[in-house]
Amino acid sequence: MDGELRVTGTVRPQGSGKAKTAALALQPAPRTRIEAMTQAGDGTIWLGADSALYQFGRSHRQLRTLQHAGGLTRRLLASADGSLWVGTQDGVFRVQPGTAEVVRLSQPGGQPLRADINALAEAPDGSVWVGSGKGLFRIAASESKLQPVTTEMGAGLGNPSVIGLLFDRQHTLWVDTAVTGLHRLRRWDGQRASFERISERHGIVNRPFGGNLLKYGANLRDDAGLVFFLFDIDFFKQVNDQHGHAAGDAVLKQVSARLARVFRDTDYLVRWGGEEFLVVARATPHAHAAELAERARAAVADQPFDLDDGGCLSRTCSIGFCCFPLSTVHADALGWDAVVNIADAALYAVKSAGRDGWLGVLGARSESAAALLTWSRRPLAEWARSGDLNVVCSPGHGGLAAVQCEMD
Repeated sequence: MDGELRVTGTVRPQGSGKAKTAALALQPAPRTRIEAMTQAGDGTIWLGADSALYQFGRSHRQLRTLQHAGGLTRRLLASADGSLWVGTQDGVFRVQPGTAEVVRLSQPGGQPLRADINALAEAPDGSVWVGSGKGLFRIAASESKLQPVTTEMGAGLGNPSVIGLLFDRQHTLWVDTAVTGLHRLRRWDGQRASFERISERHGIVNRPFGGNLLKYGANLRDDAGLVFFLFDIDFFKQVNDQHGHAAGDAVLKQVSARLARVFRDTDYLVRWGGEEFLVVARATPHAHAAELAERARAAVADQPFDLDDGGCLSRTCSIGFCCFPLSTVHADALGWDAVVNIADAALYAVKSAGRDGWLGVLGARSESAAALLTWSRRPLAEWARSGDLNVVCSPGHGGLAAVQCEMD
């Protein structure tokens, strides 16, 4: 795009060497899914896709292709010294200026960081900060070792899973973490850090997803293949009424722990209010959503909950979920809030049909983005009746029938 955001051209990564030549001779090259991109100081563009890096010149001509061993490329950063930093689903890599080698970075003891890399940010002093599912790391300028960021007592991150990094105009580092939200770096002496827990101070920990770094410019569409799950503990009010609020708190904590074992550290798990939880599963194929829903349902229902008085009780949960984007053809038609509303409607259908089950929307067909938006605002039953909605339900449950019969 140009300075006025007008599309001026297209680039399409190709393979390299003989494989590239043969592929071009036989058929058009298949499309490549781009997961990350960045522009270097010399004006060249780097694209990351799967385990490959593609460099393009100012004229859109592909200059080279580099491979790395980190699996899916998640984040790219072109630093001021000309280095390319590569965050993957299995650690951090670096391409130094003037070289063609993609080097895996290790920690001081020599062991590599085996973790999802969710964020990369360059500080004014040239150091690079790395946010991962296993904590926050820093690489000093002109060095090559990943140093874990240690913190002062009582001034650390509320959760080790870092999902976002940002240096503001005042050069202050902001760190977003799973569940516990936004933190601001208050002090850094080159060895230890002290963080202020912004979300906690303002009372927005466990608020709806989107209340943290999203307010500062993060975009959900950077994460391809999201699934939004809403969980509601069945008959939870009876727990508080019959066993007291301490028992209710114990059940909530254990439900949270069980869901955390089903999902990954890099997924988002937050209290959605009352007895509801929201989970946003990242980089999750739509075809796996039903499997995750059933695993989560079983994790809650198959084992009793321990109470502080030594007793125990059993509870089930109801689940509604919706995939994002709902339409790959019209991916920008619906925002994440609209998708959550669809998941909520699916959850309501499960509860209306007897609870202890799941209902989900995997995808939708629509002739236009406007039509998709219009359908999303109608009752779920009406949309399902149109035949343009791909709906799945837990085996033997009446949730799907409840949706289908709602219009009768």
